Amino acid sequence: MITQIAIMIFGASAIWFVSRKEEWKRWGYILGLLGQPFWIHESSTNEQWGIFIMTIFYTYSWSQGVINYWILPWIKRSTEKRIKKEALGVCKKRSW
Repeated sequence: MITQIAIMIFGASAIWFVSRKEEWKRWGYILGLLGQPFWIHESSTNEQWGIFIMTIFYTYSWSQGVINYWILPWIKRSTEKRIKKEALGVCKKRSW
């Protein structure tokens, strides 16, 4: 029963967040990924192997969203900050 409630909460909220246009759309991918262990547990416990295989695909898909909306932007921001710091460091060294 708890597993089914978790699936409902995480699944419904993930879809709702992903369908938003605002900045917090990206939270849907986190919520979707958090719901996957419950799907895996439920489908394997009940030996629903088709749903289990589909759950593996969904886990991969939610992971892609986390990578594209969380990890890659973080890498881009940190790289840009590093480049700016290095550029400022070069400018300071060259000032007479």
